[in-house]
Amino acid sequence: MKEQTNYDYEKYVQIAQMAKMGWWESDLKNKEYICSDFIVDLLGLESNRISFTEFHQRIREDHRLRLKNEYMSLSYLETYEQMFPIRAKDGGNMGVLQD
Repeated sequence: MKEQTNYDYEKYVQIAQMAKMGWWESDLKNKEYICSDFIVDLLGLESNRISFTEFHQRIREDHRLRLKNEYMSLSYLETYEQMFPIRAKDGGNMGVLQD
């Protein structure tokens, strides 16, 4: 069973890389996101962690307040999905879907 789990994980990583997809998860205790290798490379991070504050500063300014308010209301929502632009390491903007 463990071999199947490893195979499935490796297959997922391969598919995500081919699709140019990444992920992050919230570490609420430390107030930071833990990012996949793709996100680390895309944003030019030095490690796989980025503080909530630093990540928020990368979001285009005209989207920040709306996202902050919506994120604060997460405890009342069952599903949260949002699309917003964020600065990549090359300085360009790209759309990000958060689900």
